[in-house]
Amino acid sequence: MGLPIKKEIIKRNVSILKAIVLSKNFNAYLVLLYRAISLITKPIDWMLHVVENLFIDRILFKEPIVIFVVGSHRSGATFVSQVIGSCFPLYNLGNFNSLFPRSRYIIHKIIRKKIFKSPKNSYSNYYGQSPGLFEIGDTHEVWDQWYGNNHNSVPDNIDLDIKLDMKNYFSSLYHVANSPIITKCGRNSLTLAMLNEQFKKGLFIIVDRELKDIVLSTLKANKIFNDGGGMWGLHSGSTKVGTHDNYIDNVVIQCIKVKNKIKEQINTIDLEKYLVVNYDNFCNEPKACLDAIGSLIYKQSSVSSSYDFNHNSVFSSTKYPIDIKLHKDVEASIKRNKSLIRY
Repeated sequence: MGLPIKKEIIKRNVSILKAIVLSKNFNAYLVLLYRAISLITKPIDWMLHVVENLFIDRILFKEPIVIFVVGSHRSGATFVSQVIGSCFPLYNLGNFNSLFPRSRYIIHKIIRKKIFKSPKNSYSNYYGQSPGLFEIGDTHEVWDQWYGNNHNSVPDNIDLDIKLDMKNYFSSLYHVANSPIITKCGRNSLTLAMLNEQFKKGLFIIVDRELKDIVLSTLKANKIFNDGGGMWGLHSGSTKVGTHDNYIDNVVIQCIKVKNKIKEQINTIDLEKYLVVNYDNFCNEPKACLDAIGSLIYKQSSVSSSYDFNHNSVFSSTKYPIDIKLHKDVEASIKRNKSLIRY
């Protein structure tokens, strides 16, 4: 890794740390706490991983049922996954897994969610990071094992042994949990076809959101984490970002190409294995959306399609401050780049 790249990574991490410290957000501070705890758990995690490789035979482990909640960055996928994970009897891949990313059996056999009673879920999160120890989140530490440390993209080619190790992880976890696993990681939106191929009983809940809202939220994230510049968020493998003079055009094209990538991969998945959920519809009519999600899960597993949820509940979708000029600039950019849209 060259010196300029190392400097860029250090600069990015310092910027993220600064944003978290200045956020005055409880969830953001919990992110730092979990990272600090991970320094303590890391040697334990490695030790357990070695023991598992030596003594645990996974030959008889079943094909795992994994529910992948995906969507473009800033699509609301984290929120949707939190609601699903709290309503249905599923195993949430979350912060506890991030503390022990390599151990996939022993620690989860000893410590289970039912031991620690989590407070009522408020569905809050900080850019994909959830507050609860057993609550669903991006779990970057888990997915870094297979995708690498770049949280904006995935490798062009993922080796077979890496794919098998990923499958092994979820197979082991599924054996312990004895219930379908739900996971949400932004980068999975770029590897849907591969995940569909590897996980025969995999299910996909694709969270869709209006392009304008995604762009506005991405611009906000850039302001928070990159001092108003940079290209925060997912990048499709075919995307060369930052090549246009107009900064908003760059962000719009970035978001279009990610949505295109998702649509392209959806076309490779059987209709019985996925469901597209509109974020605004989910907020306004959660019961109808959860009914459809429950039916999808029931088809693949023995989990009941019924769920624990206040049927009178509705949620408020994120609204952005009225900046007339910014809204008009984004709308104009979307119009200019409309020919790139393939979804």
